[in-house]
Amino acid sequence: MGRSSRCPGRQEGAAPFGRLGEGAVPTAELEREALSAISTEDVAAFLRTAPPEHVRDLLGVLRLGAARRPPPGAADLLLRTFRHGEPRRRAALRDILAAPALHVFGNVDGLGADDCVRLLDDATAGDVLERAPALRSLLASDVPDTIVRWWLACAVAKGRPLAVVALALLAEPAARAAWDGLRGDRPDLPEHPVELRDLRRIARRPSDTEEKNGTPMPSPPALDDLTAALDELRRRFDEARAGRRPGGRILPGGTAAGRR
Repeated sequence: MGRSSRCPGRQEGAAPFGRLGEGAVPTAELEREALSAISTEDVAAFLRTAPPEHVRDLLGVLRLGAARRPPPGAADLLLRTFRHGEPRRRAALRDILAAPALHVFGNVDGLGADDCVRLLDDATAGDVLERAPALRSLLASDVPDTIVRWWLACAVAKGRPLAVVALALLAEPAARAAWDGLRGDRPDLPEHPVELRDLRRIARRPSDTEEKNGTPMPSPPALDDLTAALDELRRRFDEARAGRRPGGRILPGGTAAGRR
């Protein structure tokens, strides 16, 4: 099976189908549609299940960093800020909320093109997920579907190595049109990929090996990487609050040069 060499859970993997061409996918539309579907209840559910350091970082952006747990109204405030808040604060929330998916869709499991094609078929997806613990753990989590769909849109917008897989799992009309366009160049991609809810159901059930051995579903191997990524986001947000852009310099008028 066409697999790339597997990095030991710490490095970004290859893009099995190459990078999505600029303009090939209406990324802004996909993100906007996905974000509009998220409710306050979805955000509250996410805050209840997310790692404490993840929640702490989100509350910090909302200036609620002293709270040990989300106070009443935090979910509503987070969603309103994310949709309508000051751009720098919205960007910080986006980075923190999307961090788990952007990491996993960096192909840390080392999937190859054949693996991705099999992943998108409900008859063979379980075999692939058994060898992709980071992706499986992400899909099997208790995070609401609406937020997972937004994660997928972010993975596409950021051009992550598994952006093609993320695009396949999005059900919005714009995503379907883009998918049909991609299949013109890659006829091995399925016309009708597995639906997200079905793939999540497959990810949650024990594999044949786990049922035989009585072992629990594995935890993702890259939690240290995610923690490091969140530490980097904290540093970047602190720099932004201090009036600097990471890796750049402030130009007259308050704009930044260097890396964006």
